[in-house]
Amino acid sequence: MKEEGKKRILVLCIDLDDDVGNKAGIKTPVVGRGPVIDAGLKLALSDPEESDANAIFASVKTYDKLVSEGYGCQVALVAGSQEGEPYSSMKVIEEIKQISKTYEPTDVFVVTDGFGDEDIIPVVKANLPVSGVVRVVVKHSKSVEESYVIIGRYIKMLFTDERFKKYTLGFSGILLILYSLLSGLNLLAQGVFVTAFIFGLVMLMKGYNLDIKIKNKFYTIFETELPLPQYVTNIAFNLVGYVLIALGTLNGIYQAFLVTQSLNATTVITIISNSNLILGTFFKNGGAYILLGLVSFQLSRFVVTWYLNRKEIQNIVLVLIALASSYPMILALGDFLINPGVYLVSMAYYSIISLVIFIILSATLLMSFRILKRSATI
Repeated sequence: MKEEGKKRILVLCIDLDDDVGNKAGIKTPVVGRGPVIDAGLKLALSDPEESDANAIFASVKTYDKLVSEGYGCQVALVAGSQEGEPYSSMKVIEEIKQISKTYEPTDVFVVTDGFGDEDIIPVVKANLPVSGVVRVVVKHSKSVEESYVIIGRYIKMLFTDERFKKYTLGFSGILLILYSLLSGLNLLAQGVFVTAFIFGLVMLMKGYNLDIKIKNKFYTIFETELPLPQYVTNIAFNLVGYVLIALGTLNGIYQAFLVTQSLNATTVITIISNSNLILGTFFKNGGAYILLGLVSFQLSRFVVTWYLNRKEIQNIVLVLIALASSYPMILALGDFLINPGVYLVSMAYYSIISLVIFIILSATLLMSFRILKRSATI
């Protein structure tokens, strides 16, 4: 057999909202070519328009192709839950672990219909050696009449499908509630600022997958196996870190907003021309909180690393030293941005202090670790 035949490849089809269970009554995980084909047939018969059925058959096709090329391969179907997150991801990961215990794959190819199921891929990568993703796009007729029907179905999905209506209806509902509250407080003029801020925040989170990264971070926090004292301490430090960063960000934004109001900065040009005042106010009122939040995150890493892998302790302590030593510089940064001419000397002074503190503490740390390492080898 070819060298690649030694690989143990798993072709994994994911139905995140469990259509295969709710529409076809199939209990997952389903493992093996025959059972997976049966599951796809039952789902297609229960709902011929269901795209997950196409993804199931695509996973079997991918499996057949890999087997014909001499690879050791298995195909499986897992499903989440219609209750949404975090239950869907938890159920998928639980089923993946069941499959991995018996098959132990070296490579995994994830097959998805691309409609929301791709959100689970980063979580799968944290548990399995994902080598690729196969996205299944269903082909439709090009006739104008059927195109209108298809567009109508997708529009209907925006308001009825659990995966999409939380954005179309939920997000719109939040904006309407905010506008109602602002109107009741005679602050309707600030509605544009609020709307722009919310849209910007959502675009930032989706653009950099921050929502997925935060979700994966929470899974890592709560699923890391530690003794009870370390487990509780790890969770506490992470929660404190998130709270401090949120407080610092919100306080900085609020104070910066007050500055724009006092300056009557209502146009893009006036905001850009006063950007130093806005940024300076943000750092002055939120920088310390954000810095302390980052320190709290590193302390949680220290707790976990001390128990699981003490070789990485030195790097974490160096990061803690860098964060702690930058505190004087962060405090001076706000005043410097607000009035660079007056606080230039002060900024330079505190920057030098931060640098000296970092050099002294890091040098002391490195010397201490070398001494401990030598004493351990004697």
